[in-house]
Amino acid sequence: MCFHVKRWENNGWIGVSNKDIWKATWVKGHSGDTGNEGADALASKGAQLAEGDATPADAEIDHEFDVDGARLSTLTQSQAYKLLCMLADVEERPSARVIKERILATIKEVNGVEPAPSRIWKSIRHKDVSRPIRGFLWAAWKALQNTFKIGTFWEHLGPQYSKRGECPHCKVTESMEHILIECNIEGRAMLWKLAQDLWGRKGLRWIEPTYGKVDRHATRLYRILMTETVHLIWKIRCQRRIQRDDNDPASWHTKDEIRNLWVDAMNRRLTIDCAMVNKYKYGSRALKKATVLSTWRGTLLNEKALPEDWIDQNGVLVGMVPSRKRPRGRHRAPHESE
Repeated sequence: MCFHVKRWENNGWIGVSNKDIWKATWVKGHSGDTGNEGADALASKGAQLAEGDATPADAEIDHEFDVDGARLSTLTQSQAYKLLCMLADVEERPSARVIKERILATIKEVNGVEPAPSRIWKSIRHKDVSRPIRGFLWAAWKALQNTFKIGTFWEHLGPQYSKRGECPHCKVTESMEHILIECNIEGRAMLWKLAQDLWGRKGLRWIEPTYGKVDRHATRLYRILMTETVHLIWKIRCQRRIQRDDNDPASWHTKDEIRNLWVDAMNRRLTIDCAMVNKYKYGSRALKKATVLSTWRGTLLNEKALPEDWIDQNGVLVGMVPSRKRPRGRHRAPHESE
């Protein structure tokens, strides 16, 4: 109340929990006042009551003291957008509600506890998830609500575009779930197998990815593996459908290409982690050295030959060797069984 109430009021009480109670609260600026001391005593007495015995607080405010809206001189564009959404009372899409309930139910099945819906959004913006992947995860969430340009989106543009909504390999309507989890095209299963193998070096049990299901240990490495792998599956799919001949299996990514892309993504992430330890450069955003060492311990190439603190060592790589590139033009079988 002493530090935040003015800012909350200026911002139109956006995102403030129990704002009706806060808006109705007034604190006198000095102690020793009879009314103030009496309020403290009543508050202490109320705090000791059982939950069922508590009396609802009177949050009614006189009109002359009820400040409505937000102060334009302090309002940011983001806050203005949130305020407009609050005032418009936008109804949640039925598809979004179904997906959200599905995710929450699956998390409860795995962990035994159902988190608040807001935790889904916070997990997308987790500091362990790189900025480009955060953007993709947001887009993927929108895709679950049929707002992404895949699958049924093309059916509304006419019969000449309907083929674009079909998976060329499985001959079913594409969805984000199909692309990331179900599709049998070259590469998807291989990428998940690479992630599983690297995770296995930690000696921990792998949980097959599904929508809403995360590893109960919620380790940093698992989060990195999941997000980097999902993003790479999507990028390979887009390259195949846009830059290559989607109907010609000979033009699809080979196993060697897919493996090298994944190993490169992991090594890039490892390099970024090592660089982010620099407190002088990154300040409060810097990672703790112990966090990086613990995250990648057990997954490195020739790890036994490395010092205990390998952060500043050059050439530290994950324990997956890239495949040797084949000479251009040599015959290959791009869709052989994995």
